[in-house]
Amino acid sequence: MLRYRLRTLLILLALLPPLLLIGWGKYQAWREERERARAEAQARYAAEMRARASKLYWTRIDEAVRISDMPPNWRPSPKSPPGEGP
Repeated sequence: MLRYRLRTLLILLALLPPLLLIGWGKYQAWREERERARAEAQARYAAEMRARASKLYWTRIDEAVRISDMPPNWRPSPKSPPGEGP
């Protein structure tokens, strides 16, 4: 009826719980380290995106300021209506 002898089952019963306990602890540590690394990578990505957005924002503001610094005749001359040109 029993496939394994009682001695084999007792040996497994004695060895498996400590092995599972050690393995579970290492798995928990690995999972926490992985979560911490993911959070750091996400924070670096968010900081990089904020820096890029800020740089783009300030570049556009600088361009707007440069327009006001242009000479008064910077605007293009008005075009003649269609059909009235040379």
